[in-house]
Amino acid sequence: MPNQLVLVTGGARYFGSLLARRLLDNGHQVRVLDISTNHDLPNEVEFHHADNRDLAAVRRACEGVDIIHHNVAQVPLAKNRRLLRKVNIQGTETLLRAASNPAKILPKIFPFAHFLLLHRSTK
Repeated sequence: MPNQLVLVTGGARYFGSLLARRLLDNGHQVRVLDISTNHDLPNEVEFHHADNRDLAAVRRACEGVDIIHHNVAQVPLAKNRRLLRKVNIQGTETLLRAASNPAKILPKIFPFAHFLLLHRSTK
């Protein structure tokens, strides 16, 4: 369904920016949330510079969206397990809290697949 407002978290990075462009090409309004300010996004993209663990900032980015593509993830190559958990787990929890609003229907949320794979229990 074209002309929906879509939030792309991690949208300033490689995959997220490709997704944002594709969404624009398909007639959607696109909003990006990313901690990185180094991006080459089209002017039509509404950019929110914020950490995905900042609840107030993520709430602002979620305001009025129909769909969320969640692409923020630290990968194990960074070798900082603490940061990996904070960004991937706490950041996703923050997004879920920010997107939930009992007064309206929740937006559809599509998590990026490699994020899900990174959190398989290793016990």
